[in-house]
Formats: sequence, structure tokens, C-alpha cells
Amino acid sequence: MQLRERSFIIAVYPSKQAIIFAIILGSVAARRGSRIPDHAVRASAFAAWAFPPFILALILMNVFYAWLGWFPPERMSIWASPIVNSEQFRNYTGLLTVDALLNLNLDIFLDALRHLVLPAFTLALTVWALLTRIMRSSLLEVMRQDYITTARAKGVPEGKIVGRHARRNAILPVISAAGVMVSVLITGIVVIEVIFNYNGVGRWAVRAILASDVPVAVGFALFASIITVLTSLLSDILYAVVDPRVRLF
Repeated sequence: MQLRERSFIIAVYPSKQAIIFAIILGSVAARRGSRIPDHAVRASAFAAWAFPPFILALILMNVFYAWLGWFPPERMSIWASPIVNSEQFRNYTGLLTVDALLNLNLDIFLDALRHLVLPAFTLALTVWALLTRIMRSSLLEVMRQDYITTARAKGVPEGKIVGRHARRNAILPVISAAGVMVSVLITGIVVIEVIFNYNGVGRWAVRAILASDVPVAVGFALFASIITVLTSLLSDILYAVVDPRVRLF
């Protein structure tokens, strides 16, 4: 169970970081249209979206592990395994990072974070690339609206126009796409687990399907469906928070 829950964290947590960076960099690209920052963000997003996740994962692992030795694959180092599996280390939640903090073992916590960086970053790059392009195009469209022209004519600073008026309307398509991308992360985590040697929920579901283990396969499908429904519900709630014209009741 511990391995499977860890895989869920790898799948869901990057989406939050990708959304934040997509909003920031997409706004920068839109405000600096046809300039160096815009070209840099667009080229990076295009490259990240063009590479399949397994190719991107292999490239990142070759650079950051084989060459630099910074972020190793698997879920923990060889020296950490005897400590985690010993009787002195108590598993409270099944999540290695959280359990390491509850056991007051900072070395295990930092080692677990090192092993999480590359899988999470690989998944986040794909989401970030799509959301950045959506944010940029949406903000460019909003910046051409009449109320933005009126605000500029009144002498409102450009930063205030983007931050208070344009970004709130431009972020709505990003919220819709982000709700869908969470389910894409869960279904695409199988490839990431194979490359980084994580024996997690994706490989567990694939083995169950190949072995005709119907209860496990149905359980995984139900789990993915629940996550999709919850993220869609969260997207609707965020719509109402961002856009006052949308009411839940």
C-alpha cells in the first residue's frame, strides 16, 4: 500500500506546481509578445509538449542522474532501505516523506525528496507546456478587449491592468484544462513508474489487467473516475471564485 500511495502523490502534486508556473510564465509571454521572453517561453513549452513523456523522462534521467548524479531513480537509496524497513521506523501514513518527518529522520526525508524530483518534474513539464500555451493565447485575447483599452486610456498602470482585470478572465480556460490534466497524469503515470522503477499504482493496475484480476482493475478504474469527478468539481468551484458572474446557487 505504501508504494501505491506514493505514486498517487507523484501523479497529483505536480499539477499544482505546473498550474502556478503556467499562469506566471504564460502571463509573462503574453505581456512581452514577440520579444525574447515570449520566444523563450513559447519554445520551451513547444519542446516540452512535443516530446513524449517516456522520451522526456529518459533525457532528464540521463542528464540529472547519469551525468550529474543529482536525482536518482527508484523511491529511496540503498542505504535508506534497511532503516525504513527496520522496526524502529514506524509507518504512520504509508508516505515515505511524511513518515520520515513523523519519525524525526531528516536524512530519509531529504533522500525521499531527491527520488521524487525527476518523476514529478517529468509529469509536471507536460502539464505546464499545455497550460502555458493556453494561458498565453487566452491572455492575448483578453488584452484586446474594449475594457482593457478603456483602462489604458484612463492611465491605469499596465501591471495593474493585467493583475486585476485581464488575468482573472484569461485564467478561466486554464482552470478547465487543468481539471482534465489531473486524470491524464494518473493514466500516464504507468510509463513514468516503469522508467524510474517505481512499483506503484500504475504498474499494479497493469499487472492486474494482464492477470485478469477484475476486482483490482475495477478498483483502479473507480479510483481514477473519483479523482476525475473531484477535479472537475474543484474546477467548477474555482470558476465561481475567479469569475463573479458564475454562481453555484
